[in-house]
Amino acid sequence: MLKAYGMHLKLLLVRVVPCPGGLYRTENRQEAVKAISWKQAQQISNRFAALVPYDRDAVHDSILKIEEDNFDPKTKQQRQVYCFAISAKRYALFLKDENGDPVLLCAPRDKDKKGENALAGC
Repeated sequence: MLKAYGMHLKLLLVRVVPCPGGLYRTENRQEAVKAISWKQAQQISNRFAALVPYDRDAVHDSILKIEEDNFDPKTKQQRQVYCFAISAKRYALFLKDENGDPVLLCAPRDKDKKGENALAGC
């Protein structure tokens, strides 16, 4: 998942993925959106690093961050993460098990942080 802080991105996209409300169509005419590869996402994030308006000693990363949830905590390999979202701050990330069933992905949360929304039971 890529996060852009208050920005709209115009991306070169390579493949369509079924998505209700999408502007594109799959071969069987389902509504769809276009998707980019992991490599393309990293390249875009790298380009945004030049736009960081903060002190470079304080903020080292790009303002377009590739979240740690995208990487397996054991192998550190990038993995497919899925998202069910109803707004920018109300979403659930999940993986799929070997049967294709969703498995909720819960990142550890600092309970003392104010304004942090976490799913119940995570």
